[in-house]
Amino acid sequence: MSKVHKEKRKTTRKYQTDFLLLGFIPSSADSKRPECVDCGLVMTNVSMKKSKLFAHQQLKHPASVGKERSYFRKKVELRQKNAPKTLEFCLKKANEHNNKTLKVSYAVSELVAKVGKPHTIAERLVKPAMLICAKELLGEQAANILQKIPLSNDTVKRRQIEMAENLEKQLVEKLKVSKFSLQIDETTINNSALLLTYVRYIDAMAIHEEMLFIKKLIDTRSDTIYAAVYDYLYDNGIPLSNLLQIATDGASAMTGKQNGFVAKLKKVAPHILAIHCIIHREHLCAKSLNDDMEHALKVAVSTVNFVKANALHDRLFQHLCEHEDHQRLLMHTEVRWLSKGNSLVRLAEMWDMVLIFVHDMKTQACSKKQKDKAETLFSVINNNDTKARIFYLADLFAHVNQLNMTLQGRNANLIDSAEKVRSFLNKLCLWKMHLQKNEFAYFCNFAKTAPSSEVIASCTDHLKCLKEDMTRRFKDIIEMNPPSWIIDIAHFDVLSEKDIDPIIAGELLELKENKVLMKNIERDGLYGWMKVESIHPLLFEKVVPFVLGFPTTWLVETGFSATNDLLTKKRNQLQIEKRGDLRLRLNQDLEIQLDKLIDRHQEQCSH
Repeated sequence: MSKVHKEKRKTTRKYQTDFLLLGFIPSSADSKRPECVDCGLVMTNVSMKKSKLFAHQQLKHPASVGKERSYFRKKVELRQKNAPKTLEFCLKKANEHNNKTLKVSYAVSELVAKVGKPHTIAERLVKPAMLICAKELLGEQAANILQKIPLSNDTVKRRQIEMAENLEKQLVEKLKVSKFSLQIDETTINNSALLLTYVRYIDAMAIHEEMLFIKKLIDTRSDTIYAAVYDYLYDNGIPLSNLLQIATDGASAMTGKQNGFVAKLKKVAPHILAIHCIIHREHLCAKSLNDDMEHALKVAVSTVNFVKANALHDRLFQHLCEHEDHQRLLMHTEVRWLSKGNSLVRLAEMWDMVLIFVHDMKTQACSKKQKDKAETLFSVINNNDTKARIFYLADLFAHVNQLNMTLQGRNANLIDSAEKVRSFLNKLCLWKMHLQKNEFAYFCNFAKTAPSSEVIASCTDHLKCLKEDMTRRFKDIIEMNPPSWIIDIAHFDVLSEKDIDPIIAGELLELKENKVLMKNIERDGLYGWMKVESIHPLLFEKVVPFVLGFPTTWLVETGFSATNDLLTKKRNQLQIEKRGDLRLRLNQDLEIQLDKLIDRHQEQCSH
């Protein structure tokens, strides 16, 4: 029988955590082998015994024998700190540092757009200010780091365009899969016809409102507006079937029955609900005046113009009123919603000083023409009936402005707006009844004039005409009749309703037993229905048109105000429709995907 020679099995040892007490850590080259903390000697597999490691410690580094783990950890930290940096390590650190400076460059560029300042402010003001603060508070090294942030004029411009494109891309992707409503208006700024569009959509069980696009138009005809809107939706793959409602002003190019923009859009999407801006309608109603009130308004405007239109008169009037609560009258302009009311209220507050000023100008004006004008004006405003009518208009337009303010703002919906309009119509009846009884609780300025019965009759006649005009103009809003369970589901008796759809009734019964969802609806009102979509999609489908519908064009008007601020005299050549300034300034809820933008870049330091 032949002998079988068995080879001795080779033992493969691994690093153990207890080796740290002997002064050994895992080797950077091979983590399974121990490396001496003090001398850097890497032990072989054969030497990886505790007895041999301890012998090395006693012979070479006797001072470390018996030390605790914290002693060796501090040595490891000190060794790593003083170790020479590899090329890979240096490149990694440089890349991380450049990514941070690039991120700051984007953040500052966004901030510049948010405040509506020129791109050069980042390089001329923001960066120098950061460098001064860093140098004084943090030292020269911190200032040198900040110096590397790229913030030149062209860099800021590119950053803003990239961020705006990223926001637009996100918005378009959301609209491809979500129902939405549009708010559209056009205006002319610096001889450029601009079309601005806002969108309202649902995302993550919440309502969001964002600027969709701004375009420069050749003209403001309905064909041009329709082509701009339709082409944008088509080119970006946004289906018209997702569009539920559109709000516009009352211009014929928008609302014309045959050839208006809305009429053209309904030919390709007949399901769309069109709303004429409620605030615009209210502004038109406010212009409805009988002969007496129209004459009084003209006198008020002439009085304000006599003081404000002449620079010398304005300065003299300010000097006369230097100890009063107000020193200036307010001009009236038709394009400002609140202008008329504010102007009349200020005139009523300063009436006595205006009367004194006009009387003095009869003799002290610089020219005979101004003296004659002052004399004619004084004879009119010194009449108590005229004064009473002006004060009545001041009080009435203050109430109109209050309604106007409640209709403005974000997240306004059709149901709330309709309730406010109906409430105002009821108040007109109440005010008329009070005036007929010589009760002036709602007309404080008017009461100070001790109006005659003839003036009171004129005022009540005006209130009657105003109510009739508003009822006619707001007919669709007044007659809007959403299901009562949308407004007050808690008190809605499903079983007693005969005309309700049986499937909807079943869904409502289930919902009323869901305490969490009912609490959301009770707390958030109409917007509490956003949480219902996943559980009760049929109910949600009925609610969506009332939640998504825009009642006004307020967002577009604020967008035009922001556009006007950007297109200053020194920036009137800014291509607002191509740059990212406006979108970044108006952006509300979307978050810029900075990581994606940074990954596309080869980082550069400032030069």
